[in-house]
Amino acid sequence: MRRRLSAKIHAKSPGPARSTTGQTFVELAFGILFVTAMTLFCLDIGILMMAYSVNDRACRDAARAASLGANQQDAENRAKAMLTIYQRSSNWVVTNPSLIDNGVVYMPAAQPGPNAGPPVPIVSVTTKMQVKIPAPVLLGATMGDNGQVEMKKKYTFPVIGVAPPAN
Repeated sequence: MRRRLSAKIHAKSPGPARSTTGQTFVELAFGILFVTAMTLFCLDIGILMMAYSVNDRACRDAARAASLGANQQDAENRAKAMLTIYQRSSNWVVTNPSLIDNGVVYMPAAQPGPNAGPPVPIVSVTTKMQVKIPAPVLLGATMGDNGQVEMKKKYTFPVIGVAPPAN
């Protein structure tokens, strides 16, 4: 009987292992950092996509309005008037879309018409927009100055408001 008791005392008991609480906290901290970085990255990409969409629509609408112009000045005035619709979209992240210098190019007879017909006048409009990346965690180091990106867009449309010159 004595032997049994001493065997029980000296045998390793299958008690609880070392506490893994510290390892759990470290894994949780790294997981939270990773999820936070991915969330901020998705926010940055979402802001860039929204700004690209606004600039694209503004440029397209300005080019369509300019295509109704009868000359360079009329086309430029129509494009600027159309861009005033987008002036309310400015905030601390995205600036208003605007024309670049010489942003409206009116070419009276630049392109041959369909089926090699008479030349068709065209108008080309280029807009720009500044975007400040709100959380430049991953994109800030590679894109722009201080997390700012300038987006440009160019559209070309045939002039609708003027009849093509007769040969």
